[in-house]
Amino acid sequence: MEVRAARRQGRHAAQGILTSIVYCAACESRLSVAGSSGRQGERIANYFYRIQHAASGDCPAPAVASTRTLDPYVEGLLLEALADPKSKLMKVHEVGARIEKAAERVRASEEELDTFLAAALASVLGPERYRGEVERRQEDARAAQRDLGEALRANQVLGRAGSRTPEQLVKAWPELTMDEKRAVVRAYIERVTITKADPKRRRWQPIGERVEIRWVGQSEESVRRRS
Repeated sequence: MEVRAARRQGRHAAQGILTSIVYCAACESRLSVAGSSGRQGERIANYFYRIQHAASGDCPAPAVASTRTLDPYVEGLLLEALADPKSKLMKVHEVGARIEKAAERVRASEEELDTFLAAALASVLGPERYRGEVERRQEDARAAQRDLGEALRANQVLGRAGSRTPEQLVKAWPELTMDEKRAVVRAYIERVTITKADPKRRRWQPIGERVEIRWVGQSEESVRRRS
């Protein structure tokens, strides 16, 4: 059962160009990608709040977004920024610092997991909470590994671009593979934060009203000023 679930999640995650960089605005949790059934019975990949019982409690407003709406919106903004000669986006070869940061996060998350397991706190926390804490740290370690892999792939993809300008990247975009597009996205976008949809407006609410993008090299204060 676990193997089948992992495979299903893997197929769905492969559909998301923003996999591993989408976060819930209410609780700051990283959103996972999983499938759901559409109105015609088709399978749709969504970013959603997976850990329902985090150590800090349930999320007060768990965010959900379809890859069919969120991905094209963010992709469009990225391509628009790349095509803008006045854009202040990170230069294509400046990904070394991102790799170093990702590698440090891998080390720190794995060390935290090992330390927690060695402490043997199951009897203190109780089995359910202990399991949740272990799963959270395991997910953090996996996410850190994904971040490092994406940073390395971004370096490889952008390195192959040679002297290719952002405008040329835009022109080549339709021919790039999903992995290559995902690597380029992560070279320029640090995180995408989404809020829960307005229940009164449901799916009719424009996705742009719920999205906040933090570009690589952009400070949190700058993001807040633009919001």
